[in-house]
Amino acid sequence: MTTLKRASLFLSLISAWFFVSAIVSLIMVRTLYLTELPSHFNNLSEDIKRIQDLVMLKNVCVAALNYAGSQKDFSWILVKWAFSFVATWTVIFTTALIYLKRQLNTFKQAEYTTQVKSTLDLAIDGKLPLWKAFWGIFIGLSYVLSITIYALLYSVKYFHIVELGKVPYLILTTLVYSLTSVIWLFTADIAWRCSRNSTNNTWHYLSRAAILLIIVVPLIKCMFLLHQYHVVPF
Repeated sequence: MTTLKRASLFLSLISAWFFVSAIVSLIMVRTLYLTELPSHFNNLSEDIKRIQDLVMLKNVCVAALNYAGSQKDFSWILVKWAFSFVATWTVIFTTALIYLKRQLNTFKQAEYTTQVKSTLDLAIDGKLPLWKAFWGIFIGLSYVLSITIYALLYSVKYFHIVELGKVPYLILTTLVYSLTSVIWLFTADIAWRCSRNSTNNTWHYLSRAAILLIIVVPLIKCMFLLHQYHVVPF
């Protein structure tokens, strides 16, 4: 793979990671908002009008004040989360651009003819044998990278490097889940394009069906669950 093509692929992966992490962040914010909204506050004004007992009215006022305080704290968490998200991705994109600039400065036109393609280059170009692309990259590489990333997240929680529920942990969780999603989508795209590289057309269709079952079906189920719990408005 040429330096220019490698830089372009790297920038595409970073952009996909940012896009997916933004979606995951919005879903998490919506979920947190719904969990912070108490169900017993629905139709509160009508309930207050029917109150005759002064003690009951005081209890309602105290509950309302406590809720207002919790909403204030929750709003500050969202603000910190938003600023932390922007700052984190600014650092990531700045680092990526510095890397790309150095790669492009070393780019040579002769690489088009002299460079030998590696296994990953063949996979990205869709020229790798199907069994290597499906079992080696889509299944094997995706599972190894996902397990490694989740193990790092678990280590962060286990050794109390960051506190649960705090903004750094929310940002880290968003980045981890979005990164694993991008890895699976990226390797699925490789396996999909390499599915033609088989002497038997049956394996071509079976591999694509398996990719749809592994990638698309869970996404559809997730959207149905989010819709069922009113996390997404559609």
